[in-house]
Amino acid sequence: MTDIQGAGSDMEGKSTTNLVYIFYLTAAFLPLIPLIGLIIALSKRNEAPSLLRNHYQNQVNLFIRGVVLSIAATAAWLLLSITVVGAPIAIVVGAVVLAWWYVRVVKGMRSLSAGEPIADLSSWGF
Repeated sequence: MTDIQGAGSDMEGKSTTNLVYIFYLTAAFLPLIPLIGLIIALSKRNEAPSLLRNHYQNQVNLFIRGVVLSIAATAAWLLLSITVVGAPIAIVVGAVVLAWWYVRVVKGMRSLSAGEPIADLSSWGF
């Protein structure tokens, strides 16, 4: 027996879940849009079928981890940018955090389109 309620609701649910990932893709350009995605993920995750619930939880985890890493990168930038050598290092740290974000979002989108859950929701890695 499957946890999905029917083809119509499955497609609608996948569309909404994918929309959150799309909102997350705007992080570098429109930083408040991912917050809307977080609100959608939080409001939908408890009522969603198991596959979508897994992706909504991934999106919540991704947002929280992204905020933590962004704060850490900003702190590193503030500390390192006072030196000539530190400024480029701080830029690299910020770029790595942004790359991590986009890799995780794209991996989530690919898993969702393949109908697969996120394998390890507790992972912080790429």
